[in-house]
Amino acid sequence: MVIGSGYYPNIQWIVGTVTGVTRDSKHPTHLQSVSVRTTQGPQDIEAVFVVDCTGPASAGVKWIKREGYGYAETYSKNALPLDQLKLSYDQKIRYATLEFSIPPALGKRLPIPGGFYTQGSIYTCVARSDKDRCSAYASTLDGDRLQVLCGTWGAGEDPPRTIQATKEYIHAMVLDERPPQWWFDMLDLLTEVEDKMTCSIVRVPPTPYIRFHKATNLPSNWVAIGDSVMRLNPVFGQGCSKAMLDVVSLNNVLHSMATSESKAGSRLPKDFSKRFFAAQEQKIKPLWLATKTFDYGYDTTIPIPGETLSSGAFIRWYMRQLQTLAFTDMDLASTMWHISMMMAPGIDNLHPLTVVKVLWNSIRTHVCTVVGA
Repeated sequence: MVIGSGYYPNIQWIVGTVTGVTRDSKHPTHLQSVSVRTTQGPQDIEAVFVVDCTGPASAGVKWIKREGYGYAETYSKNALPLDQLKLSYDQKIRYATLEFSIPPALGKRLPIPGGFYTQGSIYTCVARSDKDRCSAYASTLDGDRLQVLCGTWGAGEDPPRTIQATKEYIHAMVLDERPPQWWFDMLDLLTEVEDKMTCSIVRVPPTPYIRFHKATNLPSNWVAIGDSVMRLNPVFGQGCSKAMLDVVSLNNVLHSMATSESKAGSRLPKDFSKRFFAAQEQKIKPLWLATKTFDYGYDTTIPIPGETLSSGAFIRWYMRQLQTLAFTDMDLASTMWHISMMMAPGIDNLHPLTVVKVLWNSIRTHVCTVVGA
């Protein structure tokens, strides 16, 4: 919108800070305006529809709370007051990103399978949570850039900030199989441009989920999307995909409105936000559960109050077996890839044939271990 503003004449970009919202006195289930502080001073903008895109601040919760929304004298079976909607756990992740600008001559020499110029993701190495808490990744970016990332769950020293420290870090990881030699050869070649390398250290904050689908008495013309609803473990790189699912949910609800509810100039129906958050929950909750289940595999994670790290133990075991099989079973590898790209439903991991393969491989491995002992 900002770059191509000339293509969207019906969109006005206002530079300022939203400070609150105002309830419609004649229609109390509806927001009337949004208060904005600009360089020219404060102003109130009439609002037909308000979307909270304030990210981790989740400022919209404060705005609607000040107007008396989110609470009721009595609550239905699954409804909660506004201040009880938020869940949060802390996986205590820290990671370092080393970024390199790759000149053409070096790019041609990097020993990456398939070549540097045909890549996106280059390599991913995550230790089993029952053996180690470390991980390492590499990927390419636009502009002939390459990133090497090293991360860890739990307390301890900061991740490596140099190529030599990165090599030592990876060598120290407790793995079932050693990383391929080309990975270390690539790191050696990157020392040629290390003097222009940039390094950033990130300490990931706790992961929250505000369950707006359980809320009551929300403004009918207010919704929240993106990180203002849920943040995920950045290791999986699902933030943008999650935001797209939010937009898909909003689009579906808008198109599902009856003609009588969407006449020009009319207000959104009283249950619009309720419909949206119900649709949103169906799309983004699986991401939350999958990420949380994975993070609970690390004994340094601080779980949601009332939960224990044993939650999801069977799923973690099953997925570990599935990942092991996927190295030799291309059908399983394809299934897992399509699921991770959100091109197939997660339930495909539980296809009867897949379950049989996992159980048979587990039994066979156990028998071989016993016989070998």
